[in-house]
Formats: sequence, structure tokens, C-alpha cells
Amino acid sequence: MERRLKYFEQMRERLENGKEVSMQVETENETVEEEAPTENEKREYLVKMKTRLHAWSNELHNLESKIAEKIFDEECFARMEELDIKIAQGFEKMRDLMETVDDGWEIGRCEADALLQDIVDTFDQVRDYARGGAEFL
Repeated sequence: MERRLKYFEQMRERLENGKEVSMQVETENETVEEEAPTENEKREYLVKMKTRLHAWSNELHNLESKIAEKIFDEECFARMEELDIKIAQGFEKMRDLMETVDDGWEIGRCEADALLQDIVDTFDQVRDYARGGAEFL
């Protein structure tokens, strides 16, 4: 707790002074033990991930049918295909996480979080691109 307070104090000073201040956090004689996530936390994360992936898959399917009816743009379809691949990778990552033991869980979770964020960003690109070519979105 004290480390956080020192860190935020240093940040405040940096902002107030408008100059660079060294952001050193003391770690002497202090070991921080990370608690491994419980089975319940793992299960909750995987359920959320599965729900999001299914929702995105359904949304992509609906988007594909709407776009196919209104516009034909190879760039838009290429981005949608990329999104479909990323969603499939998300399901694969979820399966990998189900089989992961404690040692690799956090690493796998970080990779999954990055992939999920990438899916969100790609979805935003597809929606923006599709909106530019059609009024129905």
C-alpha cells in the first residue's frame, strides 16, 4: 500500500512541477506474492469469455447478412473475414485456458485479454467501415 502511495505522490509531483521526476518504487526487503486464481475465478472468466465470443460471432453473422444485402465491398468483407478468424482464435484460446494449470494461467489470461481487445478493435473498424458505405448500420 505504501508503495502505491509513494508512486501516486511522485506522479502528482511530476504533474504539478511539469518536469520529469524519477518514478522509482522501492522493492527492498519486500516480496509480493501473487495469489493464484481460484477455480471459481477461472470458471467465471471462461464463462464471460465464452459469452462474449458467442455474442460477437452472432453479431458478425448478422452484420454479414446485412452488408451482403446492401453493399459489396471487398475491403469490408476482408475485414469481416479477419474478424471471423480472430473470433475462432478466441475460441481456441478459451479451450487452451481450460486446460491450463496454475503456472500458465496468468500468461494465458493476458494473451486472451489482448486477443479479446483486438477483436473489439477490429469490430469497431468493421462497423466504422460498414457505416461509411451503408446507412442501415
